[in-house]
Amino acid sequence: MVEDVRNFSQRNRKMTSIILSGVVAGCILMWFC
Repeated sequence: MVEDVRNFSQRNRKMTSIILSGVVAGCILMWFC
């Protein structure tokens, strides 16, 4: 179970970082708008 979670996190690490950066960018755009 733990190994599956680790593999899942490693596989989606890039996707998670992209999503987080997108959310941050959206918040910044909304803040300046």
